[in-house]
Amino acid sequence: MKKVPYKILAIEADGEDYDHLCELLSSSRNDFHLSRAKSLSEGFAKLSRKKADLVLLELTLPDSKGIETIGFFFSQEQAVPAIVLTGIDDEKAAIEALRRGAQDYLVKGKTGGDELVRSIFYALERQRMRQEISSMKERFINSLSLDLKTSLTSIKGFASMLEDPFYGDISEEKAEFARLIVFSSDLMLALINNIESAARIEMGDMGYRFEDFLLKNLFIELKRIFEPQVFQSGTALVVDCPPHLYVSADLERIRQVFYNLVSNAFRYTPPEGTITLSAEEQGDQVLVMVTDTGYGIPPDEQERLFRKFTQGSKEKRGSGLGLYTVKYIIEAHGGRIEMESAPWQGTKFRFTLKKGSGAGGWGKGK
Repeated sequence: MKKVPYKILAIEADGEDYDHLCELLSSSRNDFHLSRAKSLSEGFAKLSRKKADLVLLELTLPDSKGIETIGFFFSQEQAVPAIVLTGIDDEKAAIEALRRGAQDYLVKGKTGGDELVRSIFYALERQRMRQEISSMKERFINSLSLDLKTSLTSIKGFASMLEDPFYGDISEEKAEFARLIVFSSDLMLALINNIESAARIEMGDMGYRFEDFLLKNLFIELKRIFEPQVFQSGTALVVDCPPHLYVSADLERIRQVFYNLVSNAFRYTPPEGTITLSAEEQGDQVLVMVTDTGYGIPPDEQERLFRKFTQGSKEKRGSGLGLYTVKYIIEAHGGRIEMESAPWQGTKFRFTLKKGSGAGGWGKGK
């Protein structure tokens, strides 16, 4: 357990209630350092500076009220544990708060000092255990990912050698088998990358390295990678991108974004359909689109597809991490991904990236 003093942030608009809270905690033998935010927005500002070990959240605030406050607060995925301490004695609100991530739901006037202190310590200990479990999970995933990537890279490398005339001629049938091995290895590597990225997102440790690169070169690379699936499915993969259009982004992460979106498009597009990768300049931004002529996605499924471990009803396979990872990476680049779709009318994903200067980076001069 963390040593005292414990920094408690009370998001509380009522001055008298805050004074009473101070009295409750000061009567404890534990050393609590209590601070106050008078609104939800002020609370978020203080939390962004990492000034608290725990939050006591009132639901009636100047900029938010009731269950709406619960939705706003816990949608931010705060790393700091929170206890709802409110004057609203509402079972529905209590259940929703606990479902969203609150450690406890306490009602003012029904909660004494001892009960409040006990709830605070339980919340802090659960948070410590959660962080310890997350750290163990991260170490396990990193170790497993490294082993699997090493093995798959070897498999992919040897399969690529079979296609190389330098090592001897093989039949076209065997060459196609080798290409399928390479493609299957790429699929498995993409799955591992998504699992690894999802874990890093939870830990807040993705890490980015921005550079300028030619977008068309990335599109051409993706078209080559997906050649076996194009051949098997009969679905066309079309590239439409200006030849000298640079973007400024993390190449590996954006490659992961496109790989996930194109893989997703193949899962939703029937044979003889078309998938298109396109881009165009918009001022200092680049608008990018991944469009397919597939089954489409029903409106009631569209929003939840960006959640972790969620798949559409038409999806044939997948981990449910692809679009979750895509959304996070695009937002980390300052963009927002949007989806347009309707049953049997195809699907379009679009987002913007910052335009690069072409001063250097991957693909320059190619």
